[in-house]
Amino acid sequence: MPTSDFQRARERAWRLLARRARSRRELTRRLEAAGFAPEVVARVVESLAESGLVDDLSFARQWVRWRLQEHPMGVPGLACELREKGVPGEIIAQALADVDEERQFRDALKLARRRLEKTGAGYSRAKTAAFLGRRGYAYEIISRVCRRLETGDGDEP
Repeated sequence: MPTSDFQRARERAWRLLARRARSRRELTRRLEAAGFAPEVVARVVESLAESGLVDDLSFARQWVRWRLQEHPMGVPGLACELREKGVPGEIIAQALADVDEERQFRDALKLARRRLEKTGAGYSRAKTAAFLGRRGYAYEIISRVCRRLETGDGDEP
């Protein structure tokens, strides 16, 4: 008995989800890129969403936790990454609501200090600001980090 397109698409989706969680849009794009018809993809994604295997809010929260733990970056950068993954704006706002500003400051300061140690160059406000900007930190956080590095107020934030 031949396998239906729906079954093949669902199996492909399961394999994708076994590697890591994905947003609805991300999963849709991957299945369509694999050559499945849009109506088949829509049915598969909807069935996975109904069973709880595809949940944009859960995905976004998991992505934020992972990013902050493994590769810290600022809230604006996290929001940009989630938008690229097709997560709707209101879900992005919910996922980022719990991100602590003080943690953002500590992470950015730690990154900046590590960068200064690694390069061995003297402190440059412009270079530090550009580095943190590329990591997606907000202006307020970058400004606080630069002030801290300039004044040298203690080793810890």
